[in-house]
Amino acid sequence: MREAIRGDDPTRMRNQPVLWTSQGRSWLIVGGVTLALCGGMLLWLMPLGFLASLLGLVGVVVVYAGMWVLRVDVHVKHRRLVAMAWLYLLMLAIAFAAIVWIGFHQ
Repeated sequence: MREAIRGDDPTRMRNQPVLWTSQGRSWLIVGGVTLALCGGMLLWLMPLGFLASLLGLVGVVVVYAGMWVLRVDVHVKHRRLVAMAWLYLLMLAIAFAAIVWIGFHQ
């Protein structure tokens, strides 16, 4: 119980190995797969809502490019990995918002 209070609990989100020991390759792989899936879905939905699909697609691609920039430019490992995790969540949020926008305008 004491270790949970101190913050040494290995099950806490901030203590996950992917945020401390990775080089960032795993975030780029998962981000690339997500880019392919979300990009394909947004391209498929383009006839239903061109503007929303285009903005969502551009947003997802720009955020993924930002993940690559972080991988190359940020040298503090923990900060880089946390920032990549946030960018991954932003990528999902942009794709979700574009899909919801298309859905509400049908």
